[in-house]
Amino acid sequence: MVRRNLQINYGGFLFLRKRSFKLPAPLTTPESERAARSALYTRTKEDVRVWDAVVHSSRAADTKKFPLVKPDMKLATAKEFSAAFKVNELQIHMEIIVTLN
Repeated sequence: MVRRNLQINYGGFLFLRKRSFKLPAPLTTPESERAARSALYTRTKEDVRVWDAVVHSSRAADTKKFPLVKPDMKLATAKEFSAAFKVNELQIHMEIIVTLN
C-alpha cells in the first residue's frame, strides 16, 4: 500500500490531509485459534526434529543401556561420621582463655 498525503490550499494556507485506510477485519475466533495451532505445531515439529538421530540410534541398537550413576549405599562407621564434627582442642582452649580474660 502506498500512502500519499493530499495537499489542500485553503486561503493561502497549505494543509496536509492524510488518507485513511481501513484495516482488515480481525480473524474470527476459530480462524485465529487455527492459525495459533498451526504455528505451534510448526515450532514443535522443529524442536522434536533435534531428537530424530537419538531415537533412530536407540531403535537400531540391539540392547538398551541406561547409564545412571548408582548412589553409594555404604553406611559410614561411627568413627568416620564423628570425624566430620571434630574440633581442634587447641582452638577450644583458646576460645575459653579469650572469654575468661
